[in-house]
Amino acid sequence: MINANELRIGNWVLWEKYYHKVSGDDLAALDDRAHHMSHRMLYSIPINLTTEILEKCGFFEIDDDGGYGHNEYNNLFLENRYLSNDGYDVMLGKKQICLTPIKSLHQLQNLFFSYTKKELI
Repeated sequence: MINANELRIGNWVLWEKYYHKVSGDDLAALDDRAHHMSHRMLYSIPINLTTEILEKCGFFEIDDDGGYGHNEYNNLFLENRYLSNDGYDVMLGKKQICLTPIKSLHQLQNLFFSYTKKELI
């Protein structure tokens, strides 16, 4: 499950095997436990990052080690944590900008928005 404080409007999550884009109504319903939308958000799960998802988000593979760059922001990189299989380190140039590895789409969307002030997908 995803912590409610990690979600923002526009995030993509999985709910009952379907992709769901979080809306303002979804977030408002988190406060109303009797509302059916709160059930959706409470039991949503993260979408794991895959090569296909990264490519749809504008990233491209830059090396054989699973590193990715972004088409528009050429100093934004994702480095695969192969040894621990623990997601991606986010790099701005050669500097790591996120201490916690990114594992899911909503995390990448939030970080991208924070950096660029633009929606990822």
